[in-house]
Amino acid sequence: KLLPELGRAAAATKTNDAFQFSAKAKGAAARVKARRAALARNRSDPHVSEDDARRHSLKAVQILATCGGAATRAFPERSAPAGAPDGSPLILDVHASSGGETSLKLRLDLLLPRLGAIATGGGARQTRLLAAEGLHAVVLVAVGRTATHPDKNGRGAKLEDAVFAAAWPFVVALAASGDGVTRRLFRTLLLQCCRYASQRDAREANEKTKIARRLVDALFDGLAGRGNAAATVDAAALRAASAEALAIFVGWTAKQMRASELAEEMGGEGATEKGFDALDHVLRRVAFDVGRRGDAARRLGAAAALNKLARHVRAHAVILSRFGLHLLKAALDAVRGVDDSRGAERAAAEAASAAAERLAEGIRHHVSRKHDAAKLMDGAGPAARRRASPRCVSELCDWVFAEGAAHAGAAFRRRTWRCLTQLAPLITGDAAAFVSSKLPDAAAAKKALFGDA
Repeated sequence: KLLPELGRAAAATKTNDAFQFSAKAKGAAARVKARRAALARNRSDPHVSEDDARRHSLKAVQILATCGGAATRAFPERSAPAGAPDGSPLILDVHASSGGETSLKLRLDLLLPRLGAIATGGGARQTRLLAAEGLHAVVLVAVGRTATHPDKNGRGAKLEDAVFAAAWPFVVALAASGDGVTRRLFRTLLLQCCRYASQRDAREANEKTKIARRLVDALFDGLAGRGNAAATVDAAALRAASAEALAIFVGWTAKQMRASELAEEMGGEGATEKGFDALDHVLRRVAFDVGRRGDAARRLGAAAALNKLARHVRAHAVILSRFGLHLLKAALDAVRGVDDSRGAERAAAEAASAAAERLAEGIRHHVSRKHDAAKLMDGAGPAARRRASPRCVSELCDWVFAEGAAHAGAAFRRRTWRCLTQLAPLITGDAAAFVSSKLPDAAAAKKALFGDA
């Protein structure tokens, strides 16, 4: 009686164990399948199996190993710093629906430096064009975000550090690219951004202030042939593009200001409350760089910019009153001592001489035809006290005659005499009378040479 019962109990126990084993096996297989699916989702291509991905990775390492030191170009020059990058990230949300809703977030601020490096590099033209178009699109997105979501009360785009600090040098360099398609694309973008950055609120303490300042810094680096991508383009083309963009920035800044605001900025009032006195900053920097000795590239770039800026300085009486004489003296001084120079030093002197001709003619025309609205002949008024040396036309002519009338350098001497023929008639009626007033008469000269005897 017991044996059949034991047999049935044993059979039932065996069946339950088999069911439990089968359930465990199915659960393990499901977990393996779920883990593989998760790994596939994390891979860039979910259709590549784990074994294939491992095999391709090993093959890529072998290929890089055969490249030697050139393999370092495939990686960033330095590792990313720990923590979040400066500024706010530029994120683009991409939504796609193919059998299910998919959302993808792209960090465009991290892509921007690599796109710029490829666009200004020496790779295939098609690759460079695609990278340039991508960089162009990223800059447009950043400008749009800044315009539609300005930084207010700590909220807004705040992309001046994350995007524009890296973008402007590439934009300036690509505006001077040797490729016609890239040059036209980025030249238009650069000039549009100069007009955008010159708006009224770009001179107040906000996000656009920093964007405008970084743009101006990138333009001055382009004038001097410096910057992240300056070595990849022709120096003369980069200098010309930067000078043109800087003139557009100054012209539109002056155009978008009311007369009272322009007078306030040129008078040096309210500079502490504003974020960026663009006109004062640019013109002072040009005057300093054009007379800078020992850096021929920077002097040449400043002289090229001054040739472009002379038209805007002459067009506004307030700007001419504040900076006209100071810029003219700096341009004349840049011509001194370059007779035996060659290369960039000689080219800088020639560009500064051309700028001095334009400025001197603008001052002569303003005083003689516009009744000296800029008060350039007045050396004691409020306008003169706000100027850097020289204070008036008479003081400038005295300096020109004393320094250049008998100078040993032919280039500086000819330029100073040309300046005297333009400006001296404003003081004494003609240049000969001015020169005669500065020279001693015969009796005084004889007394100075031989004494009373």
